[in-house]
Amino acid sequence: MPNLRQLLVAAVLLGRWASGQQNPTLGDVLKQESVPVPLVAIPHLDSRITSYATLNDDQEFLVAYYLDNPKNELRFPLFVAQFNRQSGQWRHAELNNTKVQIFGATDHVIQDDCLGSVLDISRHGDNYFLNLHFNPSAGCLLILNKDLTVSHTLAGWPAAFFKSGSFAWIGDMVHFSDIHAETLFLYDPVTHKSQQVYPQKSDPLRDDFSTRLEKVINKNQCAENNWACEPDRFATEIGSVEVNDESHALAFHAAFETEGFLTREETDRSGQWYDDDYVYFYQFNPLRWRESSIYDLKPKFGTDSLKELLAPAKLKQVFSTPSPQ
Repeated sequence: MPNLRQLLVAAVLLGRWASGQQNPTLGDVLKQESVPVPLVAIPHLDSRITSYATLNDDQEFLVAYYLDNPKNELRFPLFVAQFNRQSGQWRHAELNNTKVQIFGATDHVIQDDCLGSVLDISRHGDNYFLNLHFNPSAGCLLILNKDLTVSHTLAGWPAAFFKSGSFAWIGDMVHFSDIHAETLFLYDPVTHKSQQVYPQKSDPLRDDFSTRLEKVINKNQCAENNWACEPDRFATEIGSVEVNDESHALAFHAAFETEGFLTREETDRSGQWYDDDYVYFYQFNPLRWRESSIYDLKPKFGTDSLKELLAPAKLKQVFSTPSPQ
């Protein structure tokens, strides 16, 4: 799910609206960011803007924003303005009706508007990445080319970037759902395609957790709470993703949860669901993966640091260890 910083940004934006505080003008934002106001007029300099984010470093300044309106609604277009500090030139883009592919309730692909508060902007390689917020469980990742045209959109948010241009991203979830199972994908910037990295089939750790869940299912409780109670489908939270360019590999923590099967009180009272914290390692070209309990890392490899374990020598040890049974 989006990290704490992103949720705080969303809360600040909501707080501004709730308190009746006026949104700043684009000119106000430039002053706050110490960006020189251009001598010639640029669009919306005196207009109030909303749900914006900025990228500001020694190379450039970039802002993505919507125009404020009396109904406090986000409406296309999404505007992007960029100031090149080396050339002193401004560039502008107006993004209208940008779409993103999402999966519907029956797993068929549908189109939705890529429209949401801009939480943050980052630059990696030749692209800009705008992280747009739908709700705490979903967003739209808007990928722009250097000329501010749309390269691609993804239904999720970025997790980690390789120097090659490929990156890991976490897929959207239905916010009002009995469970929240995070998924991880790897995006190829050449083909503009993603492959699902997590979860994989025939995972002994997931199979074991499913078996344990199956034993505690209370059908009456599932019906009362409108829980699906499908043991092969359970809540999973993916922690921070680490990558290593030399080994072309990534790793992350994954926590399995009893959400949608047991109440929080039942989970805590049983004392049987505290150790379901795992680590997954993936290496690409070709794809191979290894899973482990987080508690086995230090005894086996002398460290539980994912960054250290992704180094080529350590990663070789990881993959030479038999998979859990």
